[in-house]
Amino acid sequence: MALKNGITENDSHELIRRMREVPAMKLATGLGSDTTGGKMQTTIGPRIDGDFLPKTPTELRKEAPKKKRIEEIIAERIPEYEYPNFKELRDQALRIYLQPEERKDKDKYDHAIVKLYTDLFLASDTQTSVYENLEVGNDATYLYSFDYVNPTSFGFLIGRRLPFIGKS
Repeated sequence: MALKNGITENDSHELIRRMREVPAMKLATGLGSDTTGGKMQTTIGPRIDGDFLPKTPTELRKEAPKKKRIEEIIAERIPEYEYPNFKELRDQALRIYLQPEERKDKDKYDHAIVKLYTDLFLASDTQTSVYENLEVGNDATYLYSFDYVNPTSFGFLIGRRLPFIGKS
């Protein structure tokens, strides 16, 4: 957010002072806002400045006490900008999940697409996190998947904005 508003201060106190001068409307985001330029990241994240966070999360994880971890896989959108040949990759992977003759069956096709995108694009960050934790010697890392979802738990507004509501 700071860079987007032309603030490049390295000193945290000065950064906060300058951010307070930015009109609130420039910082506002809504459910449909895309403030990340299509990237899969949060709009506001940790500032690695040597003060609050002295190192990157990956570096800090190596120094942290060993502990058990739980990782969740949650469906997100596909970062097409990271894969120049995304159409070719999707077609190759689709053959693993759905044969060409099944592609006319909308239910089979939709199910295969969701599973494909989850496996190819969404699970990779989770896998990276698991490997990093195993490399630093954490006691155990658990992956989980819920078999149930309460479709009303997201509320009327958020529930209408999600592409689908399903188990994680």
